[in-house]
Amino acid sequence: MAASKKSRRNGMKPLLKKRKLRRVKDDRHYKVPGFAAFSPHNVPIKKVGKGKRPKLVPCEEIVEPEKGIHSLAWAASIVPQNTGFLKLPFEVRVKIYEHAIEDFSCGEDPIEPRKKGDKFWSPGWPNIAEETTKFYQLSRQVYVDFVGSSLLYKFKSFSFDSPTLLLNYLCVINPLHKNAIRSITLNINFRPTCTTLPNKAFTFLSKCESLEELNINIYVPQDLCRYSPIFHPPANSNVNRLTYELSDNRVLQRIKDCETLKNIQGLKNFDLTFVLPDRISPHFNRHFPHHQFVRPVIEPSESTVAFYAEMKEVMESKK
Repeated sequence: MAASKKSRRNGMKPLLKKRKLRRVKDDRHYKVPGFAAFSPHNVPIKKVGKGKRPKLVPCEEIVEPEKGIHSLAWAASIVPQNTGFLKLPFEVRVKIYEHAIEDFSCGEDPIEPRKKGDKFWSPGWPNIAEETTKFYQLSRQVYVDFVGSSLLYKFKSFSFDSPTLLLNYLCVINPLHKNAIRSITLNINFRPTCTTLPNKAFTFLSKCESLEELNINIYVPQDLCRYSPIFHPPANSNVNRLTYELSDNRVLQRIKDCETLKNIQGLKNFDLTFVLPDRISPHFNRHFPHHQFVRPVIEPSESTVAFYAEMKEVMESKK
């Protein structure tokens, strides 16, 4: 009874708490049923009552079909066309396709998959499906070149706002497309009481065969940071500066020792950055009671810069 009351005070029912703990121990990822790349029909999402949570199901990785328009057999059956643009060598056509992708309405912005019902969309590219469909419907050969070679996934970078969203997306797309992705940015949110690393997401990223660039942005709350005294500006400047570092060195050590992160190999560029809150509470000025509060320029400390460099060297050395 006491445990139940304590769980309710923490805002979580005992049964839900046990279920979440069981999912954490499970190697599989759980998500709301919905989009699947090769599903013959969309899995209906049952409406849940007010105040209730949708039932999550284990997310199984998509297996490439052996038949149909998405199969390699169908692509191999297309007779190469020898007219006009399609007479050019494939390598030359790929260069032209790359410039065509750059001319899409999203420009150089990354694709940011967001879930909306049983579909994905990107805020910076709302008509992504319409533009790409018009392009590869020019002919069967263009479809094979563009979709079969996963050119969109090769030449566009992807950004995910959370590890859960990364898993929800990469688990349900064509494995060929997943393995063609070269650049990913992953945002991780730390809380004062939770600095857990997304091991499932890191494990999945280690299976992306063509991944060359990985940027990890860890958003840390103000309570997890330690700030230096403000450097007062010289006479010819009106900019205040200070440095920051994480107040708990165990978090840094946990990142260094993360085996699932170290298992990601083949990276040519790796960057890990701690992102501070956009707004710093006026209570932040408690360290400087005689200083009029003006947001200073906040820079990483020498130890934090050294940590960034160490992680970059470790990750880029794993070929």
